Amino acid sequence: MRFSLSNLFLAVTMIAIACAAIVYHNRGWADGIVTLTLLLFAAMLARAISTRGCDQAFAFAFVMVGGAYLFIATSESAPVLRKALPTKYALAIGWKLTADPKMVMMPDRDNLLPLPVHDIIDKTNDLSNEFEGPFFLIGHCLFSWLFGLVAGWFAGWMCAKRDRSRHL
Repeated sequence: MRFSLSNLFLAVTMIAIACAAIVYHNRGWADGIVTLTLLLFAAMLARAISTRGCDQAFAFAFVMVGGAYLFIATSESAPVLRKALPTKYALAIGWKLTADPKMVMMPDRDNLLPLPVHDIIDKTNDLSNEFEGPFFLIGHCLFSWLFGLVAGWFAGWMCAKRDRSRHL
């Protein structure tokens, strides 16, 4: 996938939407992000079918890795894998930081109050229904974008490397 101004504009727009969704994590934002994620995967699947070469490798890896992560993270049919995802800890910490104002570092005269990260991690060992909701759904969608993008870049890089070695 080549760099272009339209790709940069798309990336900045998606980052802005993702930041707004994380900050205002409610059911409406979650539904919007899920819809955007499904449209993104559908567009990339169409791209994987219609293109050839390194663009096809990028799109196929994006759909497969991002889609697999999203399926595991949100499906009730894979509870063992779902509970084993390390991203749940990052999402739990982010949720606690945005949900509870006492969790952020606040100046207390000359000292800063410590951030109780260990307490958050201890409480996330049993991610029950308390850790289900719009914030976690949005977070898993965003992680699927990230993992799909990394996998796509890696697949595109490997494809380009293979093509360069054939021409030598």
